Amino acid sequence: RSHYAHQKISMVDVRDVAAVAAALLLDAEVTAAGGKRVFDVTGPDAFTMSQVAAEMSQVWGRDVTCEALELQEALQELVSKGVMPLPAATSLGNFLTCVGQECDFIETECVSQIGDKAPTRLSEFLKDYAHAFDSE
Repeated sequence: RSHYAHQKISMVDVRDVAAVAAALLLDAEVTAAGGKRVFDVTGPDAFTMSQVAAEMSQVWGRDVTCEALELQEALQELVSKGVMPLPAATSLGNFLTCVGQECDFIETECVSQIGDKAPTRLSEFLKDYAHAFDSE
């Protein structure tokens, strides 16, 4: 269930973020600058949640679907399930309304150039972490 069932978003593997962060922490030029630079770390592709569900189905060999929700319905669900309190959900809703307008996905070379590794593809992530999503 997702508000982003049909809107593409970029997902980045935490291992890719860690590779970039570690390289930057060891970079004397970056640390000398006092950490005042911004680095856009992106995944290699943008997906809708419906596409993610289809990829999960293919990689895991079981049916996974994504139900589209209106923003307010998604936020109410987060609150009712105890994921976040109402003030946080309200702030999240305001943020998602701002960024939810047509945003173009821009792939950066940050992971490959700074992290010195190929960015992790969704299918690779799903294979590596299948155990974490196992419902049994």
